[in-house]
Amino acid sequence: MSTEKLTEDDVGKDVVNTNGATVGIVVSVEDGVAHVDVDPNITDTVKAKLGLNDVSDQTFPLNPGDVSASTDDELRVTDISGADGR
Repeated sequence: MSTEKLTEDDVGKDVVNTNGATVGIVVSVEDGVAHVDVDPNITDTVKAKLGLNDVSDQTFPLNPGDVSASTDDELRVTDISGADGR
């Protein structure tokens, strides 16, 4: 698991599960918890990268302990509920 703190720099990153499937995109980070849209469309993706998205019914929280690795473009997550590629 990563010890990195989740920050606003993570907004717009893809969230990828252990199988390598993209399961969502980070739309906001509040108090170190990322909020992930599990069904983003192109508009959601662009809005997230511009910092214009908010938490909604279609997001789930992602805590720093759920992240196994972070790159410039994605957060890799451990098997957690909500990040199953729905």
